[in-house]
Amino acid sequence: MNLKKLYISSPCFSKDTINYINKVLFNCDFNDNFIKLTKLFEKKILRITKSKFCKIVSSGTAAIHLSLRALNIKNNDYVICSDFSFISTATPILYVGAKPVFIDSELDTWNMCPKALEKSLIFYKKYYKIPKAIIIAHIYGMPAQMKQILEICKYYNIYIIEDAAQALGSTFYGKYVGTIGDIGVYSFNNNKIISSCSGGAVVTNNRCIYNKIKLLSMHAKFRKKHIDYYTDLGYNYTLNIVSVAIGCSQIKYITSRILKKQKIYHFYYKSFKNIINDIFFQKEINQNVISNRWLSCIFSNREIHSFVKLKKIFYNHKIEFKNLWYPLHLQPIFREYDFFKINKINVSFLLYKGGLCLLSSYNLKYSDQKIIIKIIKNYFI
Repeated sequence: MNLKKLYISSPCFSKDTINYINKVLFNCDFNDNFIKLTKLFEKKILRITKSKFCKIVSSGTAAIHLSLRALNIKNNDYVICSDFSFISTATPILYVGAKPVFIDSELDTWNMCPKALEKSLIFYKKYYKIPKAIIIAHIYGMPAQMKQILEICKYYNIYIIEDAAQALGSTFYGKYVGTIGDIGVYSFNNNKIISSCSGGAVVTNNRCIYNKIKLLSMHAKFRKKHIDYYTDLGYNYTLNIVSVAIGCSQIKYITSRILKKQKIYHFYYKSFKNIINDIFFQKEINQNVISNRWLSCIFSNREIHSFVKLKKIFYNHKIEFKNLWYPLHLQPIFREYDFFKINKINVSFLLYKGGLCLLSSYNLKYSDQKIIIKIIKNYFI
């Protein structure tokens, strides 16, 4: 029995985090130091992603909201969205008055199904109007089928926003996810590989998009002749100085943390090989696609639904229990909007019913991982 509760993905801070915080809190040039440190954080993100422009903001949700505004998405526009994702992938669509169109997942990557995407666009072209943008989430760090999605979006002339909140460091044919479409979004929330306790980032190679995002994130203020002018509806989406300091202290560990997350995944995968007919993991579609394995998750097609018995066992061992995402099109706030799948099976709901997040914290011990493996093997065998 564990004395401490074990969490699926707890934050891990380095020894120099306190030094960064001390510098920003006890420096007499507070504002100047804040600006310099924010620019440093942005430069570090640019260095990792090889993007041209980056804006640090208060959250990944804010980053998606700003992205939609920068693309001029308005009332009654349609925006394609991943169905199998956290709710903040979709709520910014409502912020700008647009209408989400949810697309089912496919069973390999668990991300948006290209066939279902194309089906939705054929329908909208025939009966309504073509959606202006797509928000594609790379779930649990796994890159989506971007080659097919890029081809479809290019044909229909649709902007691509990559919700790479969980996928910093994942790559698709040598490119970092978040840099493949028009705009990429990252999160630095508590449970991410790199945590600044809160915060997010927007990356793009388009200067006009970047300038619009930068302006809107700071109240849409510009200064002329010592007067502050406001010509657009802006927001207070600036990340606080303490979070910026924490982020700067963490970002240099991105490679080692990805390697540790991948190591955790491989240990789970090898341990479940003997019962692989009952347990499935997310698949990298080929050797050119690399997931950061932010979370190691499993899926079983057994009719196990809510894992009531397994949940009780986890609780007794003080282990956090979490199902996979509940499909967004089934959430009360989104039930009036369209949802597209390719056959009678709703894959995203199937994943939710039979899916489970496993302990994947960076500081996870082998002994704790073995406890999880033993519990699950006993449950399935």
